[in-house]
Amino acid sequence: MRLADFWSGIFWLLIALWAITESFQFGIGTWKTPGAGFLPLWSGILLAGFSLFQMVRTVSKRIPPKEINPFAGVRWKKWGLTLAGLLGYGLLLEPLGFILCTLIFMAVLLAFVEPQRWLIVLLIAVGTTTAAYLIFEWWLRSQLPKGLLGI
Repeated sequence: MRLADFWSGIFWLLIALWAITESFQFGIGTWKTPGAGFLPLWSGILLAGFSLFQMVRTVSKRIPPKEINPFAGVRWKKWGLTLAGLLGYGLLLEPLGFILCTLIFMAVLLAFVEPQRWLIVLLIAVGTTTAAYLIFEWWLRSQLPKGLLGI
């Protein structure tokens, strides 16, 4: 049994149970007229099911002793670059604006964390930024940070 998988299953089961109980405070509603607690309720139920599945699978599976270390095989450099990129994105979002900051963040992830050819980096970074802008600014009509350049 892999102890870390079992304990993570318990952790997510507790989060799911918390979400389920809290969703009743908002009102569940019906299938035709869902209330504010409808989505958290069903999300909690799904998360609880996945957590229970993970726990049962972990207990019923024999794992060789060499896999006991939960940090074995972690690629720390990629993990650190991703964390640094997320931190930089959060700090630079207001000054640079959504478009420029998202474009840079996606390019950094694709170029350095999971290296790709530069043409692929540019196409995916521009495509992702454009799609996110259209979804949030045009479709959902949310106000994204414009930054110093006003874009």
